[in-house]
Amino acid sequence: MLLHDPKEVVQVLLAGSPAQTTTIIALLWTWWNARNKFRMEQTQINTQALGWQTRRTTDEYLEFFGGRKQSQERAITGWTKPEVGILKINSDGSYNKDTLTGGWCYIIRDHEGDVVVTAAGRLHHVHDALQAEAKACIRAIYKAQELGIGNVVMETDASTLVSAIKTSRCDLASNGNLFQEIKAFASLNFISFDIVHCPRTCNKVADALAMHGSKMVLAPQAVWPGLAPTFAQGLVAADYGWRGD
Repeated sequence: MLLHDPKEVVQVLLAGSPAQTTTIIALLWTWWNARNKFRMEQTQINTQALGWQTRRTTDEYLEFFGGRKQSQERAITGWTKPEVGILKINSDGSYNKDTLTGGWCYIIRDHEGDVVVTAAGRLHHVHDALQAEAKACIRAIYKAQELGIGNVVMETDASTLVSAIKTSRCDLASNGNLFQEIKAFASLNFISFDIVHCPRTCNKVADALAMHGSKMVLAPQAVWPGLAPTFAQGLVAADYGWRGD
């Protein structure tokens, strides 16, 4: 197709589906940023990373401008209990780009909101926030399998992680081995497993735990069977107001 001016280019872009148009815009934006970074820092991005960043940006744009998901999240203002027979895991990861360290955590609760186990720890040699989120998820599902839990729903406020686990889009990205490990382990060890995105207001306990984990120095990790640590108990109690009957 021969296009004669920028106006025709824009018209062709807008004529596609929302997903197609958003993907092209995300690619152009990512490509432009990569070009500028190369000019300023002489840092070159490979095609694999370019593709992953484009997919991630596309997912974020579609989610932000989709409207429907935003409306759903505005209606949910706190933690909600899972169905009977299902245990809910909330996980989170923190990341410090200056020290390349971070924290991981999870809290597992039953359909009454009672805590089954809580854990947190420190991460070293972390390359990005998504890696911290994925490592927190891995530790959580390994613990769930250790406890003999069969039906799991996992909540995270990292929408990119949810997309990476539910699709194969990020399997070849820098953290692709972690995503594939999560998917393989979940399919082999649970009767049912689902991972869903939740607003940060539903993940306050995990957020506090991950920050605590990032500051742990004397011990690499801590596990609290049947309860939450003292500093998080107020947040857990606050969640009870959103359990429902």
